[in-house]
Amino acid sequence: MYVKIKKYVFKVLGIIIILLVVLIFYFSINKKIKGEINYTAFNELDGFYSLENAIEDHCVAFEDLSLIAGEKEWKTFLETTKKGNPSNIRIVKYYTKNNNLYVLDLSFDGSKYTINNNLGKIQEYLFLNHYRIEATETINKIKDYYILVNEENVIFEELKKSLLSSKMHDRIAQYRIYTNIYKIKK
Repeated sequence: MYVKIKKYVFKVLGIIIILLVVLIFYFSINKKIKGEINYTAFNELDGFYSLENAIEDHCVAFEDLSLIAGEKEWKTFLETTKKGNPSNIRIVKYYTKNNNLYVLDLSFDGSKYTINNNLGKIQEYLFLNHYRIEATETINKIKDYYILVNEENVIFEELKKSLLSSKMHDRIAQYRIYTNIYKIKK
């Protein structure tokens, strides 16, 4: 009788250990899928969320089209998604002229990119394309754009033309998620 109880206890303990290992593995994978940084939900951000808060929260932060924080996080996001792995990142854009702060969450699920903003607007795109406009003799700025689109090989000039077009059928669905302008000294 004692031997039967002992065997039963060992079987139950073995099952519990296996379940614990499976749960630990599951939660570690889930954490990686959601990204290394867990951002505060939009509805939990208080009305006083600032650019400084965004920097402390490891967001990609822009002030008037200039990247001021989060370059490392952005590069990690790009490397992860380029491999086809899910990831997410928060982007904060602050404009000094009108004192407005815009908060966007960009996520990639392995096949598409999704933008969610603090107003609840959600958009989906298939590709995140990078465009770099080099400085010229007359313009001493380098412009880096990351634009979400549904056409992989669309060129930057087509995107610009599309924005200016008054014809709906000429428009290309796009979202400029990242614009960074570098002033260079000559």
